[in-house]
Amino acid sequence: MSTRFILTAVSLSLAAGAASAGTFSFAADANEDGPNLQGAPTTANTFTIADGSTKNFDGSVQVDFKWDPDEDGPAGAVTIPAYLTLNAESKSYSKLGFGGTWIHTYSVAGTYNFRQISDGTLIFTAAFSNAVWTSVSADEFRWGQTASLQSSDTTDSGISFTAGPALGAIDLSFSEDFTFSLSALSAVGGGTVGLAADGTPTSSWVSEASWSAQAVPAPGAVVLAGLGGLLCARRRR
Repeated sequence: MSTRFILTAVSLSLAAGAASAGTFSFAADANEDGPNLQGAPTTANTFTIADGSTKNFDGSVQVDFKWDPDEDGPAGAVTIPAYLTLNAESKSYSKLGFGGTWIHTYSVAGTYNFRQISDGTLIFTAAFSNAVWTSVSADEFRWGQTASLQSSDTTDSGISFTAGPALGAIDLSFSEDFTFSLSALSAVGGGTVGLAADGTPTSSWVSEASWSAQAVPAPGAVVLAGLGGLLCARRRR
């Protein structure tokens, strides 16, 4: 094996380790005809989270899905008009109180995806098994007006991102994380969301939301692809 081949292989390995992350996001709904998210109590200690489609006039949550392949680099972001589908359920609840402030925390599992408005082509899908829902309030038995739903592969072994045909064959299998940031979180009919002693919401709720996520190509995939190309080039000589 030549010194040049070895040096090139090492360069590929280093490049893979520093692979640029791809970022994904939406800032708000693209047509403000209803809430982004909604939810309801289920069995004791749990509640569901879903997209707000059943409470939107057109029956879908429309957003501008933004994909930035080089993470704030010069190429800029690609915007795809999309609709969101989300289904999740909380699994456990805990609360922590100090100095008049209460932190309400749930473990959540579920899935969500985005599809093109134009033809329904899949853009992006995510699964998670141990996301964290948090809402901070001044009341032991109420959520605040904001909340977050977040997960990352450092704490959630069930997280996985998959790029749909609309994004092409890109690898999203490494360093995955996402956050839904909720605002205007309120009970259906108005007011903040009340909680039973076990953390179950006492009413259905709605909220606005924004979303961001990040993933980078798996280092091994980049190295193998590069080495494969080098080997093919050597055989042709």
